[in-house]
This record gives sequence, structure tokens and C-alpha cells, in this order.
Amino acid sequence: MPWTDLKTRRWPAFDKDLDGISKQTMDDHFKLYEGYAKKANECRRLLNEFEYSDIEGNQVHVNRQLAQAEAAKEGADSIQAHERVPVG
Repeated sequence: MPWTDLKTRRWPAFDKDLDGISKQTMDDHFKLYEGYAKKANECRRLLNEFEYSDIEGNQVHVNRQLAQAEAAKEGADSIQAHERVPVG
């Protein structure tokens, strides 16, 4: 099962002082976003390297990696959706 890397994008909102949200807060959110993507990519690489024909006895390890990858991807998706607000 091929897993591809998540790629972060620096949306325009990350580089602006928004009304009520400081540039520092936006920088902090971007760092969180990068961290979620990095963790998801680590898990995905492990899942790509796993020998699925030898899954017997390793199901717990695979399930743990799948859960961590999904949680990290959801975190990245959440920040991405939050920061993609139109900036005029």
C-alpha cells in the first residue's frame, strides 16, 4: 500500500497580521502544522517499509502506526482548513 508524503503549504494568512491574531500566533500555528505533517510522514514511511505479507503478530504495530498517521494528518488538515481563510 503506497503512502505519499504530506506537503505543507504556507498559505497567505500565515504571513499577515490579521485582525485579532498576531503574526507570532500565525507562526506558532505554522510550526504546529509542520509538526503534524512531519509526524504523519514518519508514520507513512514506516507503513511503506512494513512487510505486509508478515503481518501475523505485527498487527498491533501496524494499527498503532495507522492511528498515529491518521491523528497527525487530521491535525494538519485542521490547521490547514483553519488558516486558509481568505485574506483581503
